[in-house]
Amino acid sequence: MAGRLAQLAGWAIPGTRGRVVGRTPAASPAVSAPAEPTPGRLSRASVDEPVRPIRRGRRAPSAHDSGRASRTDPDFYPPAIGPNALAGQTLELTRRRVRYLVDNNPIVAGARGVIRHNVVGTGIRLQPDTGDPELDQRVDTWWRRLCEGVDVGREQTLGESQAQFFDEIFAAGEVLVYYPIATDGRGKDRPAIELVDAERVPLSGTIRVADGHRMRQGVEFDAQGRRVAYYVLTDHPNDDATAFAGYGLRNAKRIDAGDARLAFVSRRVGQIRGVPPVATVVGTVRLEDAFQEAYLLLARAAACVALFFKNGAKSDAPLMGADHESPVIDAATGDPLEVLEPGMMGLLPKDVEPELMSANLPPPSFEMTTRIMLRRIAAGLSISYAALARDYSEATFSATRAEQLEDRKAYRPLQELVFHQHTRPFYRRALAWAVASGEIVLGSAQRARMLADPERFYQCRPVFPGWEWVNPHQEAQAAEVELRTRMVSLPTLAASKGRDWKTEMDLTLEAEQHWDKRRAELGLAPAPFHASASDAGASDPDAGRDDDAGNTKPDGEEAD
Repeated sequence: MAGRLAQLAGWAIPGTRGRVVGRTPAASPAVSAPAEPTPGRLSRASVDEPVRPIRRGRRAPSAHDSGRASRTDPDFYPPAIGPNALAGQTLELTRRRVRYLVDNNPIVAGARGVIRHNVVGTGIRLQPDTGDPELDQRVDTWWRRLCEGVDVGREQTLGESQAQFFDEIFAAGEVLVYYPIATDGRGKDRPAIELVDAERVPLSGTIRVADGHRMRQGVEFDAQGRRVAYYVLTDHPNDDATAFAGYGLRNAKRIDAGDARLAFVSRRVGQIRGVPPVATVVGTVRLEDAFQEAYLLLARAAACVALFFKNGAKSDAPLMGADHESPVIDAATGDPLEVLEPGMMGLLPKDVEPELMSANLPPPSFEMTTRIMLRRIAAGLSISYAALARDYSEATFSATRAEQLEDRKAYRPLQELVFHQHTRPFYRRALAWAVASGEIVLGSAQRARMLADPERFYQCRPVFPGWEWVNPHQEAQAAEVELRTRMVSLPTLAASKGRDWKTEMDLTLEAEQHWDKRRAELGLAPAPFHASASDAGASDPDAGRDDDAGNTKPDGEEAD
């Protein structure tokens, strides 16, 4: 055994820079090392020549150099943690911070308003598409009446509920949409929409569930990993009446997943709970807020007009000593002055010279630093800098148009989220309830088609809020060409403007009838109701052209 230990004492571990494990090189036995040690195994250390430290050579370029550790990034070691474990550790604090910023920070509050206005606007409408035009019209009339009050108290319109749904997604990252059966003002039971904020779905806590099921972060899963139920606290955990230790899942009720859905934007595979989109810019927002506060304090101090008079007496008190005494005396009250105020006048001792603060404001880098931080915030929220800061002072017409088009690409997925996670499930449940309760009476053929193809019966088309044209003349001409060449349909074009094509067509026909009637009453000859966009610009082929300087007049003419 001793011989075996002595033999092992002369072995070195590769990668230890020539250090011999267990013995020094001078005391090691003279054993010749193999020519090529086997990688990954112990190799003999030769004592034929002194052991020199192995120099670390330059590392060869790697396809993943971002994973190489160096002394330049000692603090950049993110933890290897999954999305659900991370949510259990930091999601609650993240939500509190984001909600505070939404309520108190003008940049974040303004960003929410901009995105909500473009995503929801006055409301995302839908058109029934049962396959029967007559039934579609009756369902549409019933649906419009139902949308006047969709919450449990029948006080919130569908558009208001959609706006609140988006606000919760923006501030909390998720919202539980519950579809209970509630009695309306006329005593009829109808489906309703109840929005449950994320704080009422606890992230921690345990409760016994059915065999084969498991519960994680307030969500119950079956053996196949499908969501089968949610656990919702009966009261808000942060209210004064319930904010005490131990308030957990024992005060929660179980809601079947068929009657509710937890809506959020999934950022990682297997994510259970939602993360606020503002979470990526919280640090930058705080830095920008602190920077603005420091500048405002500096500007306030520099704006104070102070007059100092020497009273001829000497003072032994320090400027700001341990006893917090000041040699500057208020000329009006005689009290020590420690805070600068506008219009302040003070008396100085004979041996004290005043130092006035320079009013060189703003600092040269103030504007640039502010814009850099706002651009970072805008990039994190997927909106343009001009839309976030409301600053169009240096934007050209072409740049503004490009920014708006890019912003709209980011708004579309959010509109789809509101429609698919909030409005369409409510429409399907409400329509099924209306048919079962007799509010919508189906004919025999209509009922047979519904039973044969229920999915087709409950289909509907969204009508998202549209956006005004950036360059109306050119875009109207392009729309006319697309319609004439059948590249786009009238319903699609109307939907892009946030309008119902059938309603617009009926209004147009009604206006044309009134036009012809009034001209006949006045004895005027019939005339076209309106001219096409191409006819309007036929006399001026360069009309509406724009350049990078915002000039929308023909070439050779300057903008006024």
